[in-house]
Amino acid sequence: MFLLQLLLLSLISFRGLAQVRLGVQAGGTYSDFRHVQADRENEKALRKATSPIPGFSIGVLAGYQLSKAFSLQTGLNWTNKGERYEDKGKDMNVAFEYDQKTSVHFLEVPVQAACHIRKFQVVAGPYIGIGMLGHRKSEFNGTVNGVSETNEERLRIKFRNTLPADFAPENGILYQRRLDYGLNGGIGYQAGPALLRATYAWGLANSRTRLEGDETYKDFKSFYRVIGLSVVYWFKE
Repeated sequence: MFLLQLLLLSLISFRGLAQVRLGVQAGGTYSDFRHVQADRENEKALRKATSPIPGFSIGVLAGYQLSKAFSLQTGLNWTNKGERYEDKGKDMNVAFEYDQKTSVHFLEVPVQAACHIRKFQVVAGPYIGIGMLGHRKSEFNGTVNGVSETNEERLRIKFRNTLPADFAPENGILYQRRLDYGLNGGIGYQAGPALLRATYAWGLANSRTRLEGDETYKDFKSFYRVIGLSVVYWFKE
């Protein structure tokens, strides 16, 4: 609701100051986390074990033409992002493979300044997102002394910024912070009413839920990184 109010306020504020045009966008994302740990060896190992996952983004846009060369753009996007974690090992009579995928959906409002150079444009600015839903799915396959074992688990993501020190974990629940924000930028090529755009989002918010009294919270942080490729269609003014 806060994001909708922010978007409406932006439209009202700029409508009298600039020429407004509306559009829609749809495209794909390729995202993962930038993990930062106090233990650099663990950080390197985690980076090797994780990889980006494909997703999607759809939404509506508003463009405010300030001059021939500059404009402001905002919108409301439904964006999917996450990460994959894989591990495997073999030792004596034990072998295993572990595959874990985290997928989270956000409602996001970007605010970007755009510089137009003929049919090209360069955009940059901040964004803010609210987590709406998500899950983590994992699969374990192992063999011990020739006996195979398979286990699958699906956890629903519940958004909490902070948990009390004495909280009781819930079965089937994974906690994550709801608010995400950061910077994004990109380049685009305009062909008539259509715009082909490539973007990169640099998350600045730690996605990990904080446990009250946990002094190690600052030692392990995870920030979203998202590559996007989308097509924007601008309606006639």
